[in-house]
Amino acid sequence: MKRNNALLGRTALFALSLAAFSSPAVAQTPQDVHKQALVLDPHVDVVATSKAKAGATIDSGTQIDVAKLKKGQVDAIFPSVFVEQSARTPEGYAAARKEADTKLAAILDIAAKHPKDVVIARSADDIVKAEKVGKTAIVISFLNAYSLGKDPNALKAFYDKGVRVFGLVHAGNNDFADSSRPHARDTAGENHGLSVAGKQAIALANDLGILVDVSQLTTDGFSQAIALSRAPVIASHWASPAL
Repeated sequence: MKRNNALLGRTALFALSLAAFSSPAVAQTPQDVHKQALVLDPHVDVVATSKAKAGATIDSGTQIDVAKLKKGQVDAIFPSVFVEQSARTPEGYAAARKEADTKLAAILDIAAKHPKDVVIARSADDIVKAEKVGKTAIVISFLNAYSLGKDPNALKAFYDKGVRVFGLVHAGNNDFADSSRPHARDTAGENHGLSVAGKQAIALANDLGILVDVSQLTTDGFSQAIALSRAPVIASHWASPAL
């Protein structure tokens, strides 16, 4: 499978951004640098629909304001299909999957409602194409494998719907990895970094072309993810003693 079909060409995007700073011909004003660089926000929270404030200038219960993105000339955002860690029971997994599906639908709905302003990006090329026509690219991120239950192959269904970034863990250990912020109920280091399922999930992400996000892993998990991944990884945000 061609892994560069998703975001494995992303290094070129950052090179394009850096070129704005390295070129001797570039204008020196912040406004001109901003215009020449690809501006990306790699971690955007999506509030659960039950917590969204009525009347707020947001779309589909998210914190994404399309008008402000356009005004700020933001070229790409990575909204997160995130679910908080809870009980590792069949009921807990089912509830987590339901919330993940709801948030994913909300993100997709933004593009459906604003086709002239935003577009779902499934590859690095999609981000570049969106910027050229004045649209903000939405790169869908997935945070906390808890909503996958214990099955790494469940990630494929999210890929098929547009997810292109995968973070294994948030606050609290799950069946895939140890968190740098374990809950009191957790056994510290229970997975010794990554579990077998976590390692399989990274391999599958590489095969599909999903960018692995190492944010909030323990030091062991962080090191193992870098060693295992056959493609570059990112830390979209951070809360770990590893750095």
